[in-house]
Amino acid sequence: MAQGLYECGIYNICVPGNEVPGWCSNKRKGSSISFNVPLVLNLKIVALNVYIVYAFANDISLESYQPEHIKINNKTKGLRWNYSPMFRGIPDDNSMIWFSHWEIGHLLMEGGNKMNLSATVDEIFQVKEVGVQIVYDECEEIGIQHHNAHPTHHNVMNVGDLSEYHVRTGSYFLCHHCYDIHQDYHQDGWSPETDKILFENSEETTGFTDEE
Repeated sequence: MAQGLYECGIYNICVPGNEVPGWCSNKRKGSSISFNVPLVLNLKIVALNVYIVYAFANDISLESYQPEHIKINNKTKGLRWNYSPMFRGIPDDNSMIWFSHWEIGHLLMEGGNKMNLSATVDEIFQVKEVGVQIVYDECEEIGIQHHNAHPTHHNVMNVGDLSEYHVRTGSYFLCHHCYDIHQDYHQDGWSPETDKILFENSEETTGFTDEE
């Protein structure tokens, strides 16, 4: 039975599969995707769904372990996030889908923003395809009606407070297993090389347009 992980306002689960689900129309072969967030009246962004399809690489070596990362860059606002989960899903002979539901979607972006997302995995794996799906709530004059297919977990943490993950202006490292990296930053700051490794994204363009 598949098991999930919830941390940093992000819910993750890995399941067998060889392609981004059909209901996600904004997808791209490879490990990165860029998109423009559409301007939608009377709808509030509440989450971002990320789909990453990966499989074992042709040349498999189990000698080293490199954690997985999802890097999101809001190019309009100059904000950057790097999320590295505490677990990984191991594919069998086929591919696996890493589904990541970001309840902090309202902090990531708003209508009109230009975004880039990339996924990096251990060298024993290869990312085959990525997809993104914005989750909205319908805003009305009185209150907010939730139309999110994925339940929220506000009782687990305050998803609006990411201060403990804030490592420099506009940059957030969402990670619970790389404690040494956080300590190195708070004690001595980071070198440009470390900043590049953690937050640099690949640039490829596809997905949403402002007119959608």
